[in-house]
Amino acid sequence: GLEQLDSLLGSGTSSNNGQNDLGINELIRSSLLDDQGEFSIDPSLISGFFSDENSNNIIFEGHDKLTETTMSLVSIRVQGLDTFKELDLLNVVGNYTVRNLLKMERLTFFIELEATMMASSLSSSFIDASNAKPITEVFTIAFTANDIEIDFTILL
Repeated sequence: GLEQLDSLLGSGTSSNNGQNDLGINELIRSSLLDDQGEFSIDPSLISGFFSDENSNNIIFEGHDKLTETTMSLVSIRVQGLDTFKELDLLNVVGNYTVRNLLKMERLTFFIELEATMMASSLSSSFIDASNAKPITEVFTIAFTANDIEIDFTILL
C-alpha cells in the first residue's frame, strides 16, 4: 500500500517540456492551482486571528495624535506548490518512528494589503484636518524561499 502511494506521488513522469516531473506536482496542478499556477488563500482565514468579528479583513487599526490608520488583507497567493523535486514519505526508521523528506525548488508568497490613513479625529490631535479625505494605498509584499528541504520524523 505505501509503495503504491509512493510510486503515485513520488515517481517521475514526463511533462510537456520533456522534463521529468513528480506525480505530486501533477496532482497539485490539477486540483489546487489556478491557470497562473497560484493557490489563493481566503484572507478571512488569516485576518480572523486578529479579531473575532472581522468582516473587512482588518489586521491593524491604530489611532494616535497624528493619524488614524487601518490595514486590511486583500489577497494571499502562493506560487511554487508544484515544484517538488523529491518526495520520500513514511520510511520506517524505528519500531514506532517514520521519516519523511520533502524537497522543493521554491515557494513564493504574495500578500496584498490595503492601507487607509486619515488625520486623527482625537480632540488632542496635532493637526486639525477634519475635512481631509482619507488616503488609501494598495501594495503587495512578495517573498520567495528557494531550495527548500524539510526532513522530519514522526513518533507514532
